[in-house]
Amino acid sequence: MRRGLLALLVALLLTACGLPLPGGVQTPGRVPEGNAKDDEVEVLPPGPAEKASAVEIVTTFLGAQRSPEDAHAVARMFLTPEAAARWDDRAGVKVYDPSRLVVTQPAPETVRVVSQLTAEVDARGVYRRSARQDTEDYRVSCTAGRCRIAALPRGLRLDSATLGRSFSPRSVHFLAPPLAGAASGAAPHLVADLRWLPRTSPAQALVQAVLDGPSRVLDGSARTAVPGGTHLLQDVQTAADGTVTVDLSPEVLALDPAAREDLSAQLVWTLRALQTGFTRLRLLAAGRPLVVDGSAAPQDADAWPAYDPERLPSRVPALYVADRALRSLVDGGLATSDATEGRLPVDVAASSPSGFLGLLTRRDDGGADLRTGPQAGPFGRPRLSGDVSSPSWGSGDQGLFVLRAGRVVLLPPEGAAVPVPVVSDGRPLRAVRVSRDGVKVALLVGDADRPHLVVGRLVQGARGPRITDLEEVVPTLTGVVDVAWETGTGLVVLETSPQGVLPARVPVDGATVTVLGSRLPQGVTPVGLTAAAGRPVVLAARRDADPGGPLTLYREQDAEFVKQAPGSEPFYPG
Repeated sequence: MRRGLLALLVALLLTACGLPLPGGVQTPGRVPEGNAKDDEVEVLPPGPAEKASAVEIVTTFLGAQRSPEDAHAVARMFLTPEAAARWDDRAGVKVYDPSRLVVTQPAPETVRVVSQLTAEVDARGVYRRSARQDTEDYRVSCTAGRCRIAALPRGLRLDSATLGRSFSPRSVHFLAPPLAGAASGAAPHLVADLRWLPRTSPAQALVQAVLDGPSRVLDGSARTAVPGGTHLLQDVQTAADGTVTVDLSPEVLALDPAAREDLSAQLVWTLRALQTGFTRLRLLAAGRPLVVDGSAAPQDADAWPAYDPERLPSRVPALYVADRALRSLVDGGLATSDATEGRLPVDVAASSPSGFLGLLTRRDDGGADLRTGPQAGPFGRPRLSGDVSSPSWGSGDQGLFVLRAGRVVLLPPEGAAVPVPVVSDGRPLRAVRVSRDGVKVALLVGDADRPHLVVGRLVQGARGPRITDLEEVVPTLTGVVDVAWETGTGLVVLETSPQGVLPARVPVDGATVTVLGSRLPQGVTPVGLTAAAGRPVVLAARRDADPGGPLTLYREQDAEFVKQAPGSEPFYPG
């Protein structure tokens, strides 16, 4: 029915394609993830106008690519039949600034498009910001006043306002690799890979992304349970009740029970991106149910909780420091110990997802002592002393990451600290934050008064872990006061702006920056923060009228930050 309606709308548009559009071609705005519905009516872009010039055909073709319906059926109307058959609309996306688009005709059969790119999305859906000028030629064939595009570049060209009409950022899940030095008996868990995937047939796109394997962003930092050569035997089917049927090729039959669980967890957690559109997974191999131990068939959408990439208990409270003692924002959320009773002064702390603590005590000589232990103690003697700062557990499997004298070191569960090389441009390191999935790292680098935010990944080598492939998330963020991982694909930062220090949510690919500054109380400036998946952001802030005074905690609640208690250095586990 929908395809019949689409054909009718296309026909109607073609009969009126010569009518002028007031204000030019209007492009829809970005649709937030989760708000778009498959049954929404979409206004189709116009088809090719009769007697349109070669330049007009190419220009209108660029605008028509905003409609993804039926493999960009409207855009293919601008192509010759041969070009329409050859055009690969799945070969990535170049995102351009429409205000700086220049279309000219340097030769009778050539139309040249010069655009200023703002981003590029590769064939696997990896988004990367861009700031380069791009020049491409289109060959146009005109016969009896009718022009069509005969040769064109592969992939899509979308302006920045309409990228979200065709693609959505989704988390595709893979497996954390086994790491040398990991705690014994560490359970397998997932790693989220952020991809921009087509909005049409989203279940199909998500499953195919799992089968394609980790992107280059996670190269060497994640693995997959999908055997080589595995493919779909038929299109992914989604029933009205949300049951998603995935029929895989026979390669998966060779998987042992543990690997089948890993594969199932990857698919279930990835399909959760469909939200209410996914209720259970019916997993087949060569048309027959694939037996997976430890799970019912079909598998519910909430199956495999132990694989949680965030690795946090439900309703975990935020912890903080007040009067040099450890505190919880929830009564009973912290075991009594020397750190809570004031017998061991604490100035900065961090907790692993399992509740193991790292405690920093600043000394009068400017150095600090670092101790570790379970929540109830004992904490024993310092395991590191000197210029030590920025403790971060990540997954907790390897131990505690800290900065010591401006270098990253790893303090394993037992033994001495080991250096973690950082492949970087040599800028000073100001802070380190390891994601809870244990494979991504956020660093603040550069001058102390204007640090930049970069994100890299942990790679396990023969000589231990190293941090590599650092990239600035958003180059314009040049005064980041603090940063915290909210999810494996999303950060919350405190950024210095002309309006003051403001909190903002930023995905790891830097595609958007969502400022939360309007929620802050008047007259306060945040200096630290913490975040976690499904938990409110917590800020530590000082009153502008008393810059040397004590700090106060504010918790995100109902689109506002609500005052909680005096305190500083808030943190969630991880």
